[in-house]
Amino acid sequence: MKIFLTGFMGCGKTSAGKILSKKINIPFIDLDQYIENTTNLSVSRIFLQQGESRFRETERSVLEKIISIENGIIATGGGTPCYQNNMELMNTAGTTIYIKRSISFLLEKLAEDNKNRPLLKGKTKPQILNYINEILPAREPYYLMSKIIIDTEESNAEKIAGLIYQQFLINP
Repeated sequence: MKIFLTGFMGCGKTSAGKILSKKINIPFIDLDQYIENTTNLSVSRIFLQQGESRFRETERSVLEKIISIENGIIATGGGTPCYQNNMELMNTAGTTIYIKRSISFLLEKLAEDNKNRPLLKGKTKPQILNYINEILPAREPYYLMSKIIIDTEESNAEKIAGLIYQQFLINP
């Protein structure tokens, strides 16, 4: 069983994925962390030294490796579904779940955690809002290709994992 968690950065893919992993007893994989372990470079460093296009190539290559793993809950990067037919690949390989959040939720979450995100590093709250307003409409059509959509403003990762669990049992 493979479950791919999709959604904009800051939506809770990693936090909910870790909890869901324990709940259904299958491994959790954070795609960005896996990329860092594979390349021995941080995602920020790859962006800085090699650019986004090289990062997306590496991301696709690592995604293909992860897909060969028998079971896993995979938290994808916010842009993963939008490049190189990754969404199609993930839909073929397993169940995709979009954790959908409002712009105001994402803004608050990202404004408190922008130092750890290469595309937001050093941006002010208004700049982050502009980024979300620019990027989310371009990415959402890909996220909406997910087999399951969890539309919530719930901030508790345990509850989000529970919502995903309920939806997955209803719509496996």
